[in-house]
Order: sequence, then structure tokens, then C-alpha cells
Amino acid sequence: MNKNQPSQRELFSKVEAALAAFSAGRYMVGVPEQLADDLADVGIDTQHDFWKLLPRLLEELKNAGPSACYKGWRPAPEIAGEHLIKGLKLWAYVWKSEELGLRFYLKFCLKENAVAELSLPRT
Repeated sequence: MNKNQPSQRELFSKVEAALAAFSAGRYMVGVPEQLADDLADVGIDTQHDFWKLLPRLLEELKNAGPSACYKGWRPAPEIAGEHLIKGLKLWAYVWKSEELGLRFYLKFCLKENAVAELSLPRT
């Protein structure tokens, strides 16, 4: 395996870290101007609805197997360029969401143990 390639353990740990950060209330939107459009694309009405749903989505992803669901850049994850998250690795996953009834794309990064960027376009 390429040493820059995310390992199965690393991919799983990023999902667990996102879930732990969210559960502890440590989250933010790294690119706020995109979130409303992303939510509309997947049929989620409000940010409040999304924040209530996110832990269940992360659990779905964890159960689906983050290694099998990883759709980020290879060999190394994409690096964010947006101001609030500049230089952070972006972790992108796609899985069949039972909760939403569609293939779901979630991209996030971790900043100081908080979930930062969220991108949700339907695949």
C-alpha cells in the first residue's frame, strides 16, 4: 500500500472521530454558503433537521464499512482550500443510506477535534 494511501483503520477512525466530535457538540460548517443548497439536493428541509439526522448517518456509514465507502482522492485525501478549513484533509464517503433512501455522499474534515466541512450532494 502507498504510504500516503489512507488505511482501513484510518478511514474508520475518521468516521468515529466525526461521530465523537458531533456527539460532544463540536461541529461547524466550513463552507456555510454551500450547505443550504446541499441540504435541498438531498431533501433535508433545514439545518436543524440535518443536525438531528447527522449522528444516524454517521452510524450508517460506520456500519457500512468506511473503507468500502471511501470515495476521496487517492493516494491521499483532497486538501481543503476554503478559508475556515484551508489545509485540512477532506474525507469523502458514499453509501446507500437507509435513513434517506438514496446513495448519500458526505464529505467532512476534522479541525481541532471538531467536524468542520460538510458537503452533501446526492450521488
